[in-house]
Amino acid sequence: MTSDGTKNGADAVLAMAPRYENTAIILDMRELGKNCPAPLYNIELDNDWDESAWSKLKSFLYYC
Repeated sequence: MTSDGTKNGADAVLAMAPRYENTAIILDMRELGKNCPAPLYNIELDNDWDESAWSKLKSFLYYC
């Protein structure tokens, strides 16, 4: 919280990475989730974004 009572920071974090570049693996190795006080959702994208992926993303956004 800041001195005027407003919140400082993020409510949630989306980490989006292309699957073919192994970016998500590197982010996991850097332990981003342990150092992030907000809920973290890692998304690995390819051309296979299906209804299950949309459902998980919608749930994350709803509850955060």
